[in-house]
Amino acid sequence: AGGKVAIEWPRKCTYWNAPQVIRFMQRHNLVKFDVDGCMYNLRSQFATTKGKLLTKPWTIASNCDEFWRMANTCNHADRAQTHVRIEGADTRLTEDYTDSMADAIHNCWCCHG
Repeated sequence: AGGKVAIEWPRKCTYWNAPQVIRFMQRHNLVKFDVDGCMYNLRSQFATTKGKLLTKPWTIASNCDEFWRMANTCNHADRAQTHVRIEGADTRLTEDYTDSMADAIHNCWCCHG
């Protein structure tokens, strides 16, 4: 019917390699875009690391061309000092989008015309 779709999963999620997902992506001309949470202000809330960046590698696959605007992987030069590993209390936090990531997703859909 001409609609657009976007799928988001962690970059290393095994679903990306599932035959039915691959067929779906091919049938609907989905293109993958890599996104790192740290580029969208994803930060630790765990007491000992609060405020440090979390990389959280996501991939978005879409047939909406505007998602190229979100393709943003970590380019922080001081990564070892500013990022922490996702574990403990932070694991649950990374299930949600940050406000800036949600805004970026909305902007992709809004720019799609």
